[in-house]
Amino acid sequence: MANNKVVTSKQANWFAKIRQGIEEDTGKTIEDWVVIARQCPEASHNKRLKWFKDQHGLGSNRASTILAAAFDTGLGWNNPEALLNELWKKPELRAIYDCIELYAKSLGNDVIVGPRKSFAGFSRNYQFAAARPVRQKVRLGLAVDPVKHDLEASKSSDNWSDRLTSVIILSGPVDLNKSVKSLIKSAWLNS
Repeated sequence: MANNKVVTSKQANWFAKIRQGIEEDTGKTIEDWVVIARQCPEASHNKRLKWFKDQHGLGSNRASTILAAAFDTGLGWNNPEALLNELWKKPELRAIYDCIELYAKSLGNDVIVGPRKSFAGFSRNYQFAAARPVRQKVRLGLAVDPVKHDLEASKSSDNWSDRLTSVIILSGPVDLNKSVKSLIKSAWLNS
């Protein structure tokens, strides 16, 4: 049976703690903050995040939680297929992603595919891989030692789990070869 979860239990607990912390630390409910968010003069997500920080002292995680509740784009956690379709618009890049997903899911029923706005993550107990479209290629982040495997080190701009320390660039489905699959499996085994 396929695993239809999009977050691990640890990720779900983390999101719950963010929501709880908003209410405990600010004295306002999420619903109170939604009313405030809808008064924001900005239209883009990043500008709204900055507005929340500047005007209300909220950090990115808390502000993003509130903004997601205030402005349903249809691209939230509850609609993973829409997130994937938005992220992987180019058919040639979607073909690479589909191969990664197919292989990751073949590793076990415990693999959780978690699409985000800027990447698709693959988790078990922890995130072990993530794929992001970049120009005409796919950046595949893996939870393996970049030095040991002679790989590019992940950058802070990758903005995925800190566990994903290595990066492989894939130009086509054929790049998902035996060697890359071995690295994905190693990352999965250690997660």
